[in-house]
Amino acid sequence: MIQMSFIILVFFLLFINDVNSIILNALAFTDNLDVQIYSYLVNEFNDYSKKNNIDITLKLTLFTPSNSTIETIDFFSLVDSYLLKKSTRYDIYFYENIYTTKFEPHFINLKEWMPKSHIDMYTHIEKSESFFYNNKLVALPAYLDYTVLYYNDRLLNKYNRTVPKTWNDLIETGKYILNEEKKQNNTDLLGYSGGFSENEIGTGGLYEFIYSFRDSVDDPFPSLTSQNAVDALKTMKRLKNEVSSESIFKNVVYTIDKLMDGDGLFIKLGYFDWPISPDYKITTLPGNKEGISASMIAGYNIGISKYSTEENIEASILAVSRMTSREVQKKLMTEFKKFSGITSLYNDENVCENKDICAVNKNIQPIARPISLTNDYNGYSEKFRYYIYKYLYGDDN
Repeated sequence: MIQMSFIILVFFLLFINDVNSIILNALAFTDNLDVQIYSYLVNEFNDYSKKNNIDITLKLTLFTPSNSTIETIDFFSLVDSYLLKKSTRYDIYFYENIYTTKFEPHFINLKEWMPKSHIDMYTHIEKSESFFYNNKLVALPAYLDYTVLYYNDRLLNKYNRTVPKTWNDLIETGKYILNEEKKQNNTDLLGYSGGFSENEIGTGGLYEFIYSFRDSVDDPFPSLTSQNAVDALKTMKRLKNEVSSESIFKNVVYTIDKLMDGDGLFIKLGYFDWPISPDYKITTLPGNKEGISASMIAGYNIGISKYSTEENIEASILAVSRMTSREVQKKLMTEFKKFSGITSLYNDENVCENKDICAVNKNIQPIARPISLTNDYNGYSEKFRYYIYKYLYGDDN
């Protein structure tokens, strides 16, 4: 296939296709209708298409718990089955970025279709297998999720304590405030929630915690047999035993409740537009050393099927370019409180009205899940959790 320049592509779509309206089909999944952004992205593109007489309509099939029995892993299997069959049913896929290496053979290389100036807005994507794999730009992020530390600013000020920069600081501060609050009969205060649950959230939490124990910022993920990893697991267990509990570590729903009622001290969770207590502010996660941190990259990507017709691929490029444009990504940040992969947006005054969000983004030290270690990431993830949880929730020290 001969590569077309973006200008020629737009010309083609604007003028040549006036006779035949193009219908594109997109597929997505959400387990929470209240926070999904796919409908917004699709509707925004369709409005843009109509206003500019592009004559392309994007239709969305959105699976939810209310209209199907599909869950996240089931959705992965569904997408995988369509792609393995080389199905032309869907042109655009919104998918969790842990599956980039799995889906890479089935998606077009965006670098061969999109202008360099557009891709260059996403300055870090070629450094992560969440987007770039096998020397191929598999997808662009629809949005990013990062884990952050929510801290109770009211309680820290009450006891004249500062935001912890290391895990030891967090443990000591947590123990002190929990003991002082107990003296005032506040026995329900959550000290720390780790999010070490029996699902992919747990795997991400474990992986980033170990990453926070590397010796310097530029070091890779520590070997699982290294002293760094051993120290990380011991500290993880100290957190559970001294400022938390097994039930709190595992219960994400309870954690979210504490974000809402303000009765928590330190909570690690993905950053979302929760209706949380005004007592909380956000910062990056601590590390074993000051200056070292970690944050698991999550979020959903947009990929284009290589099995679509050439006409639909060309139309899909325009749709994805719009959804990942600076203008639309800025709206996702300001209106939906999502992180974007366009790093220059974090210097935008309108975006940075909430200074904590931009400060966190500029200081985040991201780590992607090890999706290319095996062809069966879901199986690896389950075993990874099993063996670490056997120690974390067992009697061994």
